[in-house]
Amino acid sequence: MALSKIIAVLDPTLDEQPAFERALDSAEITGAGLHLYMCVNGSYGDGDRDNIITKYLSTLEDLATRARAKEVDTECEVDWHDDWRDQAVIASQRCGADLLIKHSVDHSDVDRVKRITADWVLLRKSTCPVLMIKDHTRWEDRRVLAAVVEKPADTAHEKLNEQVIAFTNDFAQSYQSDAHFVVGYHDRNYEPNAAEIAKRCSVSEDKVHVVHGQTDEVIANTAREIDADLIVIGTVGRTGIKARVVGNTSERLLDHTHCDVLVLH
Repeated sequence: MALSKIIAVLDPTLDEQPAFERALDSAEITGAGLHLYMCVNGSYGDGDRDNIITKYLSTLEDLATRARAKEVDTECEVDWHDDWRDQAVIASQRCGADLLIKHSVDHSDVDRVKRITADWVLLRKSTCPVLMIKDHTRWEDRRVLAAVVEKPADTAHEKLNEQVIAFTNDFAQSYQSDAHFVVGYHDRNYEPNAAEIAKRCSVSEDKVHVVHGQTDEVIANTAREIDADLIVIGTVGRTGIKARVVGNTSERLLDHTHCDVLVLH
């Protein structure tokens, strides 16, 4: 996977920054540069705007020093705005990021339906892949699990399916990991053909997991069974009221797994 720039969206309220740790690991492996980003406003400290920005820029520079010591090209940006979520998307576009990394916290299913979360905004508006960090420990097992569909419903989903397969194989190669693929299905009278899926995904059949059940539960359970470090999933964005009310698979999955989740659009 060719990465030239990773943006790590960091939380000003945290002492530890899981998104930075994962971004630094990723930059070391892929050779990408880092863009460390925070967005603050008047609620983040005493003093005027310049003083607050200077305080958090110092925090970023401390992290950048660690990255530069490992010969990772690193730049820092502190933004000023009341809505950091939209600003993070804009910043990722401005710096030319190929990957956005953010720490994700669990929400209840009710919370995700009732209100717009930061995950909701980033997953729908980001123009580059988004890596949500659930566990900031190092990836030890070196297994990547990608969710694919045997028969996509339309051209958009077909294109996304192929994108997930290609991205996952490239990612696994870059990170020296094993690529696994999972297919969930609902009709007990028809089970997807694992051999055909393996051929399409360019892996051996033992790396394909065909499981009956709800898609997000199938993915989470399979990831747990194979000790996956990372889940890759594609999403076709919704708009309007449907987007606001109905949580898609990627968002439901975030609250039912301890794996990091990488979302492609």
